[in-house]
Amino acid sequence: MATVVPDEKDMITATLRQWVADKVSLILTTGGTGPMPRDVTPEATRPVLQRELPGLTEAQRWTSFAKAPTSILSRALAGVADRTLIINLPGNPKAISECLPPLLPAIRECLRHLTE
Repeated sequence: MATVVPDEKDMITATLRQWVADKVSLILTTGGTGPMPRDVTPEATRPVLQRELPGLTEAQRWTSFAKAPTSILSRALAGVADRTLIINLPGNPKAISECLPPLLPAIRECLRHLTE
């Protein structure tokens, strides 16, 4: 399932909360994690999370850093809400293709734990 939500904090938060209530196992957001005023995805995600998993987003930043040193400007978050794993990804498709594959083993392990 894919949904486009405008860069509006309340709309993003409401969508995330609905998907958590619907028991979606994994939510991947894209974009809105930079330093610009319109980048509100982390602020929209934080109130939904019950436990943050900073290693997932730290790994994204450092994986991308060699090719794009500006990746460290990302304010992305990751964590768990109920039994849902939520990860903020970059907005650039190329950046996603570079930083998501190394996370897959950890994502699989987390999802396994959340379904036990």
